[in-house]
Amino acid sequence: MLLFVYGSLMRASPNHAQYLSGCAFAGEAVLEGYALYDLGDYPGIKPKEGCSVFGEVYEIDERTKDRIDEYEEEGRSYAAREVNATMGNKRVKLLAYVYIGSVEGREIKQQKKHR
Repeated sequence: MLLFVYGSLMRASPNHAQYLSGCAFAGEAVLEGYALYDLGDYPGIKPKEGCSVFGEVYEIDERTKDRIDEYEEEGRSYAAREVNATMGNKRVKLLAYVYIGSVEGREIKQQKKHR
């Protein structure tokens, strides 16, 4: 399965090696209709019209997904959801962890596209 990551699991972040080492990098993607929020120690995405989130895509297996579910507190803090994104000029379905808490009063993070 293809996983979209946008925060602490990206290549430049310390948790990448722990959770995604050995997973094939599939490319970069843009997730339209979502915003990236500053939640303090970590980011979270939520649906928001007119916004987009840049991220990286990795091919993961079920075992890796289970480990990331635990890390992301799937079902308590984040929900693993199928999302539509753009990779290059193709529309693709990806798995992304969407924040399920309130973002009221939280700032939208400005992103720089990683290369």
